[in-house]
Amino acid sequence: MDHVFPEGYKELFVSSFGESAWEAYLSAYIEPYTRGMRIHPLRKVDLQFEQGNSIPWATNAYYVSQASKIGNDPLHAAGCLYLQEPTAMAPVTVLAPVQGENILDLCAAPGGKTTQIGALMENTGFLLANDPHPARAEALAENIERWGLTRTAVANVEPQRLTKAYQDFFDGILVDAPCSGEGLFRREPEATAHWTLENLIKNAARQLEILKEAYQMLKPGGRLVYSTCTFNPIENELVCAKFAMTHPDMQLSPVALPEMDAALSPMQLRHTGQRHPFIQEALNAMPANWDEIPTQHAGRFFPQHTNGEGHFIARFEKQHGTAFPNKTRHGRQTGAKTKNLKTDFESFAREVLSVDWLERLKSGYTLQTIGDTFYALTEGAQLIHPLLRPGLALMRMEYGHAVPHHSLALALRPEDVQLELRLRYGDDRVLDYLRGQTIPCEDLNGWVLVTVDGAPLGWGKAVHGMVKNHYPKGLRRSYGFASTN
Repeated sequence: MDHVFPEGYKELFVSSFGESAWEAYLSAYIEPYTRGMRIHPLRKVDLQFEQGNSIPWATNAYYVSQASKIGNDPLHAAGCLYLQEPTAMAPVTVLAPVQGENILDLCAAPGGKTTQIGALMENTGFLLANDPHPARAEALAENIERWGLTRTAVANVEPQRLTKAYQDFFDGILVDAPCSGEGLFRREPEATAHWTLENLIKNAARQLEILKEAYQMLKPGGRLVYSTCTFNPIENELVCAKFAMTHPDMQLSPVALPEMDAALSPMQLRHTGQRHPFIQEALNAMPANWDEIPTQHAGRFFPQHTNGEGHFIARFEKQHGTAFPNKTRHGRQTGAKTKNLKTDFESFAREVLSVDWLERLKSGYTLQTIGDTFYALTEGAQLIHPLLRPGLALMRMEYGHAVPHHSLALALRPEDVQLELRLRYGDDRVLDYLRGQTIPCEDLNGWVLVTVDGAPLGWGKAVHGMVKNHYPKGLRRSYGFASTN
């Protein structure tokens, strides 16, 4: 079995965790990997998806069958559920976001952890999700849209760009850092092709740079969670120790979750260095007195000890710091072609939305046109420009006409609209709608929110017993009902 791994991988693993851990890892490696699913807490559905036991370190989370086709179910399109590797849910649990906070997910794509944070915050406060890779950031924005997160913005920049706008701003920051991905080798064997000892050092340097930027954006008294999906101590314990040494007001606090192993202590790291020259070289480059950092406070998931893949999680708490002056807001210009979007939206809202929903929108958000789209913005989103997704998109210009945005539909509940076309789960019209087809209806006229058992799918325009489909063309595809009900 050893031959599937890159040269040097086994030696580093055995030096770090021991021969018996390697044998146990190999036994787990040949077993099928596990899958997990989170249920949207505001869109709970009473359907059976071959879901197994609850995942013990996350709320509204369950193990699911390998054979399940949940990702192709209409309820996935409606943002009722999210497929996610089980141990990848743990960092957000350690971050423990609560309502009303300002939270940053700094390396956020594809959005599993962001949607988990947003669900725990229940659409309050301000959540900023960032990924510097354009394609990954687009996927991130799409997942956030599907979950109906109204107070979440998406950035597509390097961390340094955010630091200038958000000094001492966030109550909590998640850094799920780019890494060598050793914990995913079972699920993604092709990832082994990119693993080298030299790349571990490069990764560690990059991870430290990201943490340094995150530090500047964290409030005194705030917490920062650093996580990777890799095993080796070079990208984990040693990164944490070096970061703590250069930022003495950042203290590691204990992380303890079910089925999680404690991270290596400084003494264990020294023993690892005696067995592996590459680790010893990394230790030699550490600041003096690095072994005073309680690296064992962090935790690590191994696939041989849990129903999941590999993950490392550390939590830092910022004890004190110098507050930076608040940044002024960046102004945005409204284009001449879209200057009437505000008026168009107000007219649409009077005809289609409930009075209560519109009042809540006006009291909790700043309404503003950016480019060809009319947005509802939170205060935090106004500190930086441009953003890929500055807030909840309400209306946009399409071929010279103002039309309601798909994001708005996915942020609504049936009680928020005057007209709903409620389709039953199992009704073929649900599948027809998601393919972009016109569907029949009765006694409806005008803009309608199309739902499946009350969960929003998108907009339709009802005329003469038929609903013209306004589901975005880029999202249209064939779905199938996966529930066993």
